[in-house]
Amino acid sequence: MTPFFLVALLFVAAAPTFWHLVEIQQVDLPEASENAELYQEIEPVLSYGGERLRAGEFPAWNERQWMGEPFLANPAHGVFQPLHGWAFFVPRERALAIHAFVSLVLMGLFFVLLGRSLGVGYLPAVIGALTYTFCGASAAAMSRPDLASVLVWSPLLLWAIREWVRLGRRSMGVLAGLAGGLILVSGSVAMAMAVFVLAAPYAVWVSTFLAEEGRQTGLAGRGAGLALAVVVACVVGAVQWAPGILWILEGRAVENVWNARAAAQLPRTGEDLLTQILSATPGALPRIGYVGALPLLLASVAVFHKGGGRDAWFFLFMGLVLTGLAFMAPWGEASRHFPWWVAAYPVVLAVAVLTALGADRLIPARRHVYLSSLIPPVILVMFVFVGVFVVAGAQIRGYLIAFAVLTIPALFVRRWWMARGVWVCWMILLFADLTAASVNAYLHPFQDGEVRRERLERLAAVAEEYVGDGRVFVAAHPNDVALPRNIGLLTGLRVVNGTGAGYPDEHAAWWRRIPGHGAEEEGEDNDLLPGARLLRYAGARVILVGRDAALNEEEWAEALPGLRVVGGDALTVALLDERALPWATWYTEWEVEPDLERTVERMLDPGFPFGRRCIVEASPRAPDEDPEFVTANGVDPVPGTAGGNAFRIEIRQRDPERIVLEVESGSEGVLVLADQYDRNWRAEANGEPVRIVRTNGIFRGIALDAGEHEIVLEYAPRALQIGLWISIVGLSVLVIAGWIGVARAI
Repeated sequence: MTPFFLVALLFVAAAPTFWHLVEIQQVDLPEASENAELYQEIEPVLSYGGERLRAGEFPAWNERQWMGEPFLANPAHGVFQPLHGWAFFVPRERALAIHAFVSLVLMGLFFVLLGRSLGVGYLPAVIGALTYTFCGASAAAMSRPDLASVLVWSPLLLWAIREWVRLGRRSMGVLAGLAGGLILVSGSVAMAMAVFVLAAPYAVWVSTFLAEEGRQTGLAGRGAGLALAVVVACVVGAVQWAPGILWILEGRAVENVWNARAAAQLPRTGEDLLTQILSATPGALPRIGYVGALPLLLASVAVFHKGGGRDAWFFLFMGLVLTGLAFMAPWGEASRHFPWWVAAYPVVLAVAVLTALGADRLIPARRHVYLSSLIPPVILVMFVFVGVFVVAGAQIRGYLIAFAVLTIPALFVRRWWMARGVWVCWMILLFADLTAASVNAYLHPFQDGEVRRERLERLAAVAEEYVGDGRVFVAAHPNDVALPRNIGLLTGLRVVNGTGAGYPDEHAAWWRRIPGHGAEEEGEDNDLLPGARLLRYAGARVILVGRDAALNEEEWAEALPGLRVVGGDALTVALLDERALPWATWYTEWEVEPDLERTVERMLDPGFPFGRRCIVEASPRAPDEDPEFVTANGVDPVPGTAGGNAFRIEIRQRDPERIVLEVESGSEGVLVLADQYDRNWRAEANGEPVRIVRTNGIFRGIALDAGEHEIVLEYAPRALQIGLWISIVGLSVLVIAGWIGVARAI
């Protein structure tokens, strides 16, 4: 068996042990917002994406939350990340566990490749890999598949960059591009940016200082290889960044764009960070700054490594810079809410590299190494040892004493068997240290997934009995794992609201009037009760109210007279609102109002003709097409009327990306669908293109003449199609080129 195969076996055994001890804790602690995201967003998104792809569908649009929203274009979903593919084959709670296991194994293996490329032996490389794979930051990322995916591909990216420059093999440039592309489709824009901040300078560094071996290339050749890597990364990630850029430009809250919420204890000051580093006492969440006691000593001597000394200086410098960005720089609102703490992850990678180099330097496995050459690193380790021992807690001191007992004999008996024995003992000590210190003491879907699934399906069955073609509104606390706002992604219900990106900023004025959206931070839910009337425009026939919601069922009944209880269980009440409008509504009166704030005020006016008149943002038709549809141009609303009523609306198809209706009307009017307006929807009436206009603030409206009409709406964003074709064609070219290369080699 090759050493690398043995390393693979080691991580295959260690990964599930670590994950189970860290993530699966049977403790009685209050609900934590840090882990509620698993239930509220991560699990539902994986469930919906897997369900659609298993059915052979391309989930471009999500109709089950926020009255519809782009799904694939959202860079936070990471649908095209291969590591997320487990959700397509197994239940979602198991998919999360398998994802964590596979991520831990690959993180370790790819880091060992990087360590070996730096001239480090297998066992010292494994020591660095343990630091990287099982530290507090990585433990926190295991409950965030997007972050874990970036951690998997990061060491592979650095290894491929180094190997390309060192050996000049074009395949390594392509591999670096593939790793970069997989980071782009991970689901975390902020995390990807943090890793590229480390990878880009490293590419410049190795291109400038790395001595070439094997096939020689000049500086221009190295630059061409790195350019090839950038092109391949852009091609592979085009399926995500092309629609993602448009999705961002259409206006989303910046925190949803960055998509990085930590399931970890984050230090707020340099003092907090120092406390995390020097304390092995576990808390309710992993500490993002804890890397273990041994790396504090081993990393300090990395700069004395003969082969990787230059790399050690690079990673030491970048580690300090990124630490300042992550924890010490005075970032605030001016930073556009960028989560600077994500820079902690490339810092951990840098520390792990330094640990591997230090372990290989401090305990050489060769007898001919002179004792005098060990004096500088040993003196430095002694100083660090004393400093840490003085300021650290009792548990860290215990690890330091064990380190000293193991290391001192090996400094004098410089035999291969002694060095290997010490390295193995270090590995065991480090694994025990990191496992004990990285406990996540909150529930994981793997523990209660089946029970929750059965309960939510029963609740959904109650709602489906009454909802008809309408929607469900979920009135629950944002961290209520018993009633997730994204229940629609889990059960198939069409939900008015949800969690996650949801709606563009231009729709925010409408959503701020909905109880539970934009009011929780201010504590003014009761003042927004009149806004509940908007739910009737949205077709919310069923309202699911959690027991811990800000408004209980009595307050909802006060806000919407006529509500009645139709079901529920010990944790949830289901209310029926029979006055809610149907999903497809025909209006014979309209008025034009381009300002959303004034539109909402008009809709909430008790005197407004509810269900008979709609408000359009602009003329539903071009002015030269029909002069009766007047544009307000910023002045007072202009009413329009039409005699007669539609007497038939038939829903023939209601798929996420395609809707077909038959409308027969006795007069002209506006057909309004209670779906969120999006510029990428296209409509036809009897085969002719028609305009979709923003109606009632955020819905889709289509102006129609009297008579019979077949209405077809399709969602086909060009940016998504372009990105998909770029990725398909680019990957096809790479596969063909690889096949030709293999054929020639044979």
